[in-house]
Amino acid sequence: MLGEFNKHKFAVLLKKAVGSPARGINEYGRQAGVSGSYISRFLYPLSSRPQEKWVKVPPGAEVIKKLAACAANGVTYYQLMIAAGHLPDDKTTPVEPTSEEWREVAADHIVKTDMLSGRAKKIED
Repeated sequence: MLGEFNKHKFAVLLKKAVGSPARGINEYGRQAGVSGSYISRFLYPLSSRPQEKWVKVPPGAEVIKKLAACAANGVTYYQLMIAAGHLPDDKTTPVEPTSEEWREVAADHIVKTDMLSGRAKKIED
């Protein structure tokens, strides 16, 4: 893992990804192909459950991909991966684009990074 599993941040993003209360965790899980009870365990940090009951290990990249595919409110795979600790949350770490989907994220990331360092870079095709 590149980063640290931020349980609270992941829970907030996951709750946002579920969307409206009418949709609910079970419907979101059904759409994503992930158990609703499994999803609800990651929401424990937003409840009154004691920390020792919180999930200690983040979901894997494949599960996060499923969750992101059905996410509401603009929650992205990238955001969930960072909160899960699978990607660094360090704004100075360059992101290599591996597909069209990541090319835009990487371009935005590199521009912001280079604005901080005062250098300009362009991603070549």
